[in-house]
Amino acid sequence: PAAPVVETLTLGADAYFDFDKATIKPAGRAKLDRLSSDLRRVASVSSILIVGHTDSKGTEEYNQRLGQRRADSVASYLVSRGVPASLISTQSRGELDPVAPNTLPNGRDNPQGRALNRRVVITVTAQEKVINQ
Repeated sequence: PAAPVVETLTLGADAYFDFDKATIKPAGRAKLDRLSSDLRRVASVSSILIVGHTDSKGTEEYNQRLGQRRADSVASYLVSRGVPASLISTQSRGELDPVAPNTLPNGRDNPQGRALNRRVVITVTAQEKVINQ
């Protein structure tokens, strides 16, 4: 059999989550609507991993839970749009995998960096390309 196609879609905080929130914004819902129709169109999807991430404000334990709430809210939304729950798994990395510095070199807060770290990463594994965005 052919090697699986693994694709990643990162949902950035600007469109998805406000600080300390797990509620998906309208722009995020629009993107997830497109993703769910892509996922429903392809029969060979074998797994969808949804990982929540946070910035470094707050305790590590708190951020672990917040990341999980974000991942779960994206998973629930996809299921509500007809994506089979059996394909989806969720986890949280909390603040452990930043993609940008949470603070500037001088130690001051870096709001832009923290915003980039508030994200959900969706990894889709299938036998063909799925994501059209």
